[in-house]
Amino acid sequence: MIGFNDQQRGPSKASLASACAPMDPSQRLRESGHCRGLVSANGPVVGIPRGLLYFHYQPLWSTFFAQLGVTVCSSQPTERANLETAQSLTRSDLCLPVKVFLEHVDRLRHQVDWLLLPRITSVAGDAFMCPKILGLTDMVRNVFTNLPPLLDPKVNVKAPQALSMDDALISAGCHFTEDHARLNRALGAAHEAQAKYRQRLLRFPVDQALEPWDGTSRHGDSRTVASPLYRVAVIGRPYVSFDPALSHHLLELLRRHRVQVVTPENLAQEVKDRYSAKLPKKVYWQLGRDLVAAAMYYAEQPEIDGIINVASFGCGQDSFTTALVEHHVSQRAAKLMLGLVLDEHNGDAGIETRVEAFLDMLEGRKKAGRVGPRPQRKEGPSPSLPLQTTQLTAEELSADNMHLTIPHMGHLHIGFENVFRNLGVHITMPPRPNKEAIWLGARYSPECACLPFKLNLGNMIQALQQGATDIIMPGGFGPCRFGYYGAMQEQILRDLGFQFRMGSADDPDSLHDM
Repeated sequence: MIGFNDQQRGPSKASLASACAPMDPSQRLRESGHCRGLVSANGPVVGIPRGLLYFHYQPLWSTFFAQLGVTVCSSQPTERANLETAQSLTRSDLCLPVKVFLEHVDRLRHQVDWLLLPRITSVAGDAFMCPKILGLTDMVRNVFTNLPPLLDPKVNVKAPQALSMDDALISAGCHFTEDHARLNRALGAAHEAQAKYRQRLLRFPVDQALEPWDGTSRHGDSRTVASPLYRVAVIGRPYVSFDPALSHHLLELLRRHRVQVVTPENLAQEVKDRYSAKLPKKVYWQLGRDLVAAAMYYAEQPEIDGIINVASFGCGQDSFTTALVEHHVSQRAAKLMLGLVLDEHNGDAGIETRVEAFLDMLEGRKKAGRVGPRPQRKEGPSPSLPLQTTQLTAEELSADNMHLTIPHMGHLHIGFENVFRNLGVHITMPPRPNKEAIWLGARYSPECACLPFKLNLGNMIQALQQGATDIIMPGGFGPCRFGYYGAMQEQILRDLGFQFRMGSADDPDSLHDM
């Protein structure tokens, strides 16, 4: 669960002094039997779509506006029929959670006076939000006409002038009052609600933890199971796992089979931060980082019988975080793992069959006593992999015998190639993109990895098979997956049994410094 750090707490003086604007005189209250949530007797209605970051910040947002005398209206939970509407609203290359979010906007926009759609770029100094979340406000404006006014304050603690969540709330609240003392009291109450929510998450699943602030929450999907047969960690984003339609009622299915479920949200942020720090390169997507860290933690817990990783088809982050979860779980324990990639074409019956097969395997392993720490892996290539890998001696890996390669990525390799040639380094450029590189990359890349990643990986395999000892791969730190290519590719190549050194030119600001 995303919390607050020191950069986020407290609005700036500038935001209190200048963010307030006079109230819009056209505001009016629409009485609607479909509008549930925190309701005040009179006042305007603010709509909060029930998707994406709703599951992280609903107590904070709803409490803040309710304290200002604003009726908070949340959309109803997603039904299966809503998925069909969601597909018709926008392009097919968006992930299903974003499509569903737009469908929630569509249901709310005629019931409310305002829609809350903050532009959230970063809530921590070392992480970004998903690129789709960054552009959500613009998507909504382009998809719909006749929208109510949008409350779209910016949240970006990485900006030169940091804009915290508190700054965003003050900016939004000033549409309803110019009383700074009242705004600060509302902010204090919102923080208390969010802190209470985080404490509830340590004891309850997300849907149950949300109940005091969410009139739309359903009962029964993920409650505590009496005398559970298994304990399973479900690693997924809460806006997928706890949306019954998106997840194909996964949590209810597990509950019916007497499975006690734990999720990343049930862990204190300090635990997730501690495990995240163990990664060779920090995951710079805020939500994905917590998923990987939670999987690493649960893999080491003896009471956890298995892990289910839930990903959305078409989610760029999930294509990487799923691979990281699989890798780090396999390195830590001999636990069974089920990977579910969900989209609008999945059927409930197919999901149920896979989950039941997974539970049958859990039962067999428990009876055989095969649940425990992973046996120590022997060094060297996996005998089951059909790749010709070269085992290099220490002398061959010495600096004097360096044989360097740089994968093609646009024209960026040209500068590096010239620098190293002038230093007298033996350098061999892999062939330009070709069918073999695509085939190799596609075979060993994570599911849903983009084509440039696959071509890069295929180029690296070709170069290593030709005797390369060192790879230089530019990196970065940003919302795009490119900055994490090198870390993922190194992990894959080492799992394939290759011996090499990986150099990462990883400077987010300056090509000259690289």
